[in-house]
Amino acid sequence: MKRAIFAAVALAFASPALATPPPPYHIIWNQGSTSLPSYTTATIIEDFSTPDVPNNTPFVGRTTASFTDYADVPGSHDPRTSVFETPLAGMDGQYLGVVKGADYTIELLNGGAQFFSFVFNGLTSNDKLTLYFGDGTSQTIIGHDILAGAQVIGGNNGSTFPLIPDWGRVSYDMLGGPSIVKAVFSSGAGFWYIDSIAFAAPEAGTWAMMILGFGVAGWSIRARKRKRSSLATA
Repeated sequence: MKRAIFAAVALAFASPALATPPPPYHIIWNQGSTSLPSYTTATIIEDFSTPDVPNNTPFVGRTTASFTDYADVPGSHDPRTSVFETPLAGMDGQYLGVVKGADYTIELLNGGAQFFSFVFNGLTSNDKLTLYFGDGTSQTIIGHDILAGAQVIGGNNGSTFPLIPDWGRVSYDMLGGPSIVKAVFSSGAGFWYIDSIAFAAPEAGTWAMMILGFGVAGWSIRARKRKRSSLATA
């Protein structure tokens, strides 16, 4: 029994350390809605709100205790990654437009996130999202595959079955695997609009299970040592 418990705990903690995390983790696609999944404690950490500026004003990144974000290069003023405020489905007030080959990068500090989520509009097959993980691996997800089921979205990307509405919130839940430490949004030939980025660190329950698992493993090791000591003195 003790041996079985130890083996189960070891297997559970070995899984997240795999060289390549299992794609596509768990994807929640909330079509036509900006709501976060009800089970998560994630909070919106970037809504691109700035002092009132004209449309297509270059976005200047910022740094907080929780994350660092920037447009292409820290401190750059790339007009291809700009703040917009024209009313657009899913976008709340000001939002970010990543256009014509530009990148927008957000780095998650303090160990990264187990849950990462954002609202989008205007996604095409030429756009892509690259997620970087705490174990040193990364994965690029193209426009076709950003949503669950590898569905092509939007009406201008060759889709024969455009989804309506073609905007909403997509979320990535790592399910206890390597945390997401950085995300890079890259545009193709058109505009990709992004808003209301949210993330969450590992849930308290996850940490409790980890502590319990280490405790069981430690108890099992101590029990084996006591048994060997008893046999040696017998």
